[in-house]
Amino acid sequence: LGLRGHALTYLGRTPEADRAYADALALSPEDPYLRHLVASAGHAPPPERAAPDYVRAVFDDYAPRFDQHLIDLGYRVPGLMRAALLRRLAGDDGTLGPMWRGLPWLDLGCGTGLCAVVLSDLPLGPATGVDLSPNMLAEARAKGLYAHLIEADLLDA
Repeated sequence: LGLRGHALTYLGRTPEADRAYADALALSPEDPYLRHLVASAGHAPPPERAAPDYVRAVFDDYAPRFDQHLIDLGYRVPGLMRAALLRRLAGDDGTLGPMWRGLPWLDLGCGTGLCAVVLSDLPLGPATGVDLSPNMLAEARAKGLYAHLIEADLLDA
């Protein structure tokens, strides 16, 4: 019913969407994904931020295909972060000087650990990753590049 409401909203069939959403909410009023759909379609006031339960559910489901999907989309943020880090910290020879060696670093919203992958050849560490999604953290853990992984909402952490 929630997905029906979502589809009907995008077809411009607002009265039917309202009924579908009302029926869905009557069956599952606490469902974070459903509440997000209703708000994103303009059928409820938008929350200040996405509910942590919604974010967790979406990214837990997305985790197994996340890396490949971002690669297919040409996602470049981890590489850009590496380039910015090297521009800021590297010496004239393009390498990190001794003062940066072993520098602990924090990866907020680490997801599956793509930033850790692009930084893994640099003499930094230990790395700590924080993410809300246990399944994203499991993917990051499998890469073996973090000393610590913490399951937490960034605003709480």
